[in-house]
Amino acid sequence: MTLLSVRIYYIACNATTNSFTTFPTTPTGSHVASVVTATGTCVANSNSDVAQQSALCKADGSWFMVGGGCVCDAGYQPTSDNKSCSGIFG
Repeated sequence: MTLLSVRIYYIACNATTNSFTTFPTTPTGSHVASVVTATGTCVANSNSDVAQQSALCKADGSWFMVGGGCVCDAGYQPTSDNKSCSGIFG
């Protein structure tokens, strides 16, 4: 018997931006009930009073957003999609 091919795959939560915080593509855990914590970063021209932004990547490949998030810096406003901050006068 000869093995002709092997297919390996995994489920991941796609990269996303939520509340002005960007989260990278994150592989899920190995169990059906597992969750993986992902660390996010504030988008350009925004900040947060929380030291670290985080969200949970669920085993089905969907995100569960933990409270918090980033806010636009002074002199910047949210864009229409609420995913980035642009200059008020620029």
